[in-house]
Amino acid sequence: MRATLHWAMVVLFVLCLAVSSEARNKGPKIKVTQPSVDGKVVEGTAPLDITVLFSERTAAVDQESLKIKVRISKKPERVWADITEHFRTNCNPKWTKTNGDHKLEMSSCPIPAGIHRVRIIIADVDGKKTSKRYYFDID
Repeated sequence: MRATLHWAMVVLFVLCLAVSSEARNKGPKIKVTQPSVDGKVVEGTAPLDITVLFSERTAAVDQESLKIKVRISKKPERVWADITEHFRTNCNPKWTKTNGDHKLEMSSCPIPAGIHRVRIIIADVDGKKTSKRYYFDID
């Protein structure tokens, strides 16, 4: 009886996490299209040209809400550093819009060699946010 109750609680917890994660990502869709992406791993050689596509779901993309963060510590605290200004000042960001999609092109980004866990966060004009994580594997 206890084992059954335990597994029922585990299943309920996992379902809550799935719903919670889905509810958090109601803003624009995020997709890195350049350089090559294998699942959530972005591979390249520095300096790196990066293109990210943001697709509207229910409202227009709020370009000013863009945040780029890198994880600087591991468990238990998981500290993320905001590196948005680094990208804005060093990567020549250029936004273009076509058919509800917003494309952000950044060129010659000075990213140090290594594997970096990066979180891209953006909202729409209604305040709905989306967060997507990638691993940048830089030679």
